[in-house]
Amino acid sequence: MTPTTDTSSATLANPRDPVVDRLASTAHAAIDQAAAKAAPMIDKMSQTVHSMSRAQGDWTQTAREQVRERPLSALAAGFVVGWLLARLSR
Repeated sequence: MTPTTDTSSATLANPRDPVVDRLASTAHAAIDQAAAKAAPMIDKMSQTVHSMSRAQGDWTQTAREQVRERPLSALAAGFVVGWLLARLSR
């Protein structure tokens, strides 16, 4: 018996093969195009997250000020909200 070799895998592993070069070039171009389209979206999402984080901080500060100015009203509002949630969850 003579040993057989799989020439198709040897050919694909050869980096000098023009088919492999063409496929690699096409893959790189597709990845570069996808990255170029994704970069602006990522920047916009980052800006949105930053502005939402800032807004959350502002709301938290406003809520703290309201509780300090009117602690009994805040306690009553918390009680009412808790009572409503308890009634809705039944």
